[in-house]
Amino acid sequence: MNEKEMLQQMDRIREIPTLPTIVVELNRLLQDPDTPVVRISQTIEKDQAMAFKILKLVNSAFYGFQQQISDVRNAVVMLGFNAVRNAIFSVSVI
Repeated sequence: MNEKEMLQQMDRIREIPTLPTIVVELNRLLQDPDTPVVRISQTIEKDQAMAFKILKLVNSAFYGFQQQISDVRNAVVMLGFNAVRNAIFSVSVI
């Protein structure tokens, strides 16, 4: 299976549950503006569903980046803490 086929199959996935403990930890980290991006991205990567949704968001047409972003750390930098916090909250509520 090549990368394109894998991404197409991942697009067909409709719902993967998010771990509540990760949401609580990320909420705590994102409240502190001095938290390193590396720490936030490592925490997001602990939850595959959340990492997938953050990467899907940053690569959406809404943001329109010319290159595909495949690293969670770069996605957090590009989106910013507020957008990541909002995405995490929306994922955890749903």
